[in-house]
Amino acid sequence: MNFSTVTCELLASHLCASTWKLTTISVTKQPPQARLKDGIDHMTARREELEFFSTHEPWKTELFNAKDRFGKPLRDRFGTLALQTYLSQTLTELIRIRYAHFTYGTTG
Repeated sequence: MNFSTVTCELLASHLCASTWKLTTISVTKQPPQARLKDGIDHMTARREELEFFSTHEPWKTELFNAKDRFGKPLRDRFGTLALQTYLSQTLTELIRIRYAHFTYGTTG
């Protein structure tokens, strides 16, 4: 499977807890382009994605136990579905915090 590593210390400092220093951010495209050309279906892509993250470095070792600066496990963001869930929850929380002073509903 193809993956690329991007060195980005500034981003790493925002993503990782101070006790765990990450000097590179690893990014992988799932599924790889070759599998897309083969016509891989959604369910198979998600299954292969889970297999990839459980068998490839650095996801199966050092990133598996890493936490972000809020103490949340990075592994909870491995894979399309997990990342979608994390981003949705994060966005919802940010909206809730930002607009906490608004009340919803209709006034008569």
